Amino acid sequence: MSILDKQNYIKKNHLFFLPSKRFEVQITDLFDDVWPTITALKHFRWQLKGYIECYGDSSNIRIHNKFVENDDKHNRPNLKHAFCEQNWDDYEFRIAKNLLINLFAYYEAWCDDVLKCLHIRQNGKKLQFPTTGSDNYISVLSSLHSDTDMNDYYNIYVNKNSKKYVFAEINNYLFYYRLFKECRNAIVHNDCIVNNNVITAFASICGVSLNRACIPQIPNIDTPILDQKIKFNLYNVVGFSKLILNIVTTFDNEFIKTREAKTYFISEIRNFISSNHIQKITKIIPQLGFKSPSNWNDLVRMLNGSGCHVVK
Repeated sequence: MSILDKQNYIKKNHLFFLPSKRFEVQITDLFDDVWPTITALKHFRWQLKGYIECYGDSSNIRIHNKFVENDDKHNRPNLKHAFCEQNWDDYEFRIAKNLLINLFAYYEAWCDDVLKCLHIRQNGKKLQFPTTGSDNYISVLSSLHSDTDMNDYYNIYVNKNSKKYVFAEINNYLFYYRLFKECRNAIVHNDCIVNNNVITAFASICGVSLNRACIPQIPNIDTPILDQKIKFNLYNVVGFSKLILNIVTTFDNEFIKTREAKTYFISEIRNFISSNHIQKITKIIPQLGFKSPSNWNDLVRMLNGSGCHVVK
């Protein structure tokens, strides 16, 4: 990771662990690509239809010569097929499914990376199942050790993230997660065709409710039909991205109150100091992307007791 990248990540000081900060930046970058792309595609679709109306049923070669730059000569898209012979819903579905695949790639990487920060030797898949599964977050939390020294930070971050901290509902969130994960699996492995896993995951969310104060746009898919194409739109995936951000924020906050988080926190400070000279902790904490504690003196005592040389 470059120094510039880390500087961008630590600005997200409402999250505690570096992988969580990185995940949020990745999601932001992903949508910074998606929304301009959608806007450009919609405008080009309108422009191309107008061109064909003026010049008749133009061939794809003529359209290509009109709209594709010479520098893009290796680009051979069938523009007429893509923008005139397909409806927008089909085109949007392609964008949505690629977006969904990227969201899972980022989240699965986060699961592994945050457990590495905590030095937890468990598979990241355990953060991807509700408590009814054989692998689930309960087994991860039960393997952690609480530490009262981190209670202050835990309360600060939970209060700051009150609209995204959903631990009381985390099992419901993970049921929705499994639905979209099974859709993703069917997209990648089953040519977008509904299988029994999708049917089962869809049935599991029946009767499951989410607090709209925390996620106003509930993600969903059309009722799946076995051996038929999966149906969801871009805004279903946008809603899912907000759901997954709430999951990351919640786990990030829950992990803070552990001894493993204290070890991570102290290690970040030691790596930053990199000397035995006494440092002012009030300057170090914001530079590392952590929030200020409610009591600096307690933090100084904890750090000095752990071998760091700091003053307020």
